[in-house]
Amino acid sequence: MREKYALVTGGSSGIGYSLAQLLACDGYQIFLAALGDEKLVEAQKELEGDYGVEVLPIAVDLREREAPFQIYQQTEGSGYALDVLINCAGFGTYGGFEQLEPKRDYDLVLVNCGALIALTRLIYPQMLERGSGRILNMSSTVGLQPTPYMAVYSASKAFVSTFSLSLSFEARKTGGAVSVTTVYPYATRTRFAEAANMVGHRLFNNIFTLEPEKVAAAAYRAMLAGRERLVLPRIGSLVFDGLYRLMPIRSRMALVKWGMRT
Repeated sequence: MREKYALVTGGSSGIGYSLAQLLACDGYQIFLAALGDEKLVEAQKELEGDYGVEVLPIAVDLREREAPFQIYQQTEGSGYALDVLINCAGFGTYGGFEQLEPKRDYDLVLVNCGALIALTRLIYPQMLERGSGRILNMSSTVGLQPTPYMAVYSASKAFVSTFSLSLSFEARKTGGAVSVTTVYPYATRTRFAEAANMVGHRLFNNIFTLEPEKVAAAAYRAMLAGRERLVLPRIGSLVFDGLYRLMPIRSRMALVKWGMRT
């Protein structure tokens, strides 16, 4: 039996690292793509030491347009067929749109949308040709509705959702052999809050705030099962798929705006 290989972007911390742990526990050899800092080195050492798998770190900045193609060249150049692709890299911005740095929002779109599209396009055809593969794309509950003060971030996650669900429908032609799973977590205790200048915000300090390990565990199960969509926490499915959709758009926006205030 051949060894199994996975690629995880944003895999040096947070949800991405927790997903890499689950992959390692199941015996996957892992390409770990993240910024080339001490976190990436630590993640490699911990995963190899704890699980005895090979971890191939790829130091890359997904804000660079060529980064996804560099990642692909390294995985393809190694001669390994990827069984799993997890697009978990991403970051957010918070504040009035006119107040935010334009380049920061532009970089956000490159990472959250552009890199995800490029990597999926490069790897998905190989999965189709081989007749097996799992793709997991990380969206967010803010991608399920417009979100004032996170306008660009919520739009980027809506993009991830629309693209992933569309591709999932296309992948049905494989009868489940290749699947695309979209995960929509609520605010999670990772480095996201610090990067988005949201430390201390109520979103990251309430009874619904999630832990990265729990998000990863639920997402991993959904991916292996070939599920199309997972909203976390579970009550989110009821809110967003049921009651929330019955509200007029102006009422929804007012509610979201109230929830986003500091």
